[in-house]
Amino acid sequence: PNDSLGFSMDAGVKIYGAWTRTLPQKSLAIYARGAYGLDEINYKIFPNLDIDKFESFVLRNSGNDWLNTMFRDGLMTGLVAGDGIDVAAFRPAAVYINGDYWGLYNIREKMQDRYVEDHYGVDHENIDMLEFDGSVVVKGDNSHYNNMLNFIENHLMSDPANYEYVKARMDIEDFITYEIAQIFFANTDWPGNNIRFWRPTTMEGKWKWMLYDTDFGFGLVGDYTHNTLDFATDPAGPGWPNPPWSTFLLRKLLANDEFRIDFINRYADLLNSSFLTNRMITQINWKKAAITSEMPNQFARWGSNMADWLYYVQVLRTFATERKIYARNHVIQHFDLTG
Repeated sequence: PNDSLGFSMDAGVKIYGAWTRTLPQKSLAIYARGAYGLDEINYKIFPNLDIDKFESFVLRNSGNDWLNTMFRDGLMTGLVAGDGIDVAAFRPAAVYINGDYWGLYNIREKMQDRYVEDHYGVDHENIDMLEFDGSVVVKGDNSHYNNMLNFIENHLMSDPANYEYVKARMDIEDFITYEIAQIFFANTDWPGNNIRFWRPTTMEGKWKWMLYDTDFGFGLVGDYTHNTLDFATDPAGPGWPNPPWSTFLLRKLLANDEFRIDFINRYADLLNSSFLTNRMITQINWKKAAITSEMPNQFARWGSNMADWLYYVQVLRTFATERKIYARNHVIQHFDLTG
């Protein structure tokens, strides 16, 4: 921001992402490799993190939010960044490739094994990291997770002893906060997609979930009225986006009184803290202000216009204003509460 050089180095670059590879403005992953000179980026890329060494980072094109607000995912993950779940740090940047302006990007942490090491001090070689229903192994193996799923499938979670078995194998508080965040954001590109979770490969290692690629949320697809709680507990959803395997854990655990009470109370706590309307609108306004001056350059390079952008930002504000009452009523209705 003050025009001084942060770092300069030879590094590797790859096109990054899945569906968004089809967009003309590609997301890019940047890698430090010893073969190029340095095996680490020795720079505090994100001022709000106490991390000053990185193996890689992502220049993200804002995913499904491309040419929409250009900060939707960063907004949502930022809202729960202090609530104990894994999210990628966010920072906007103007990017040039070989001297040519390439547009506005979101600098994001790469949520892979080194993320775990950077944030938890756990050796990245000593973790299990899985995706989707656990069948996709990113690191380690899936036997621990599959054993837990089999136990849940074959034992009543209403039995406190069975629930204690599960509590020893997954971070319940983390899972509850993760599920509530996705539900409140009305992210409908989930729970059958964009799922990644990990554990240290120790006797006491518990599964934790990573919140990422939330772009469908906060009014991009659907709106603030969407009953995402029913959606995330549907026992017979379609192959995408909420097939039965993807709602299995939450459905089964909600059969336990302790879990259900903790879930409801945690949701109430978040509605009265991280999801306060004024707090969310403040975050929207801050992120908008940070990139306003750059947007004409972005649109000149890739299309769209300021009027459309301002409309899309207002969609975020409307969601932030209206979502809370619907989310509260969804909880009351789903659990048959008196208030």
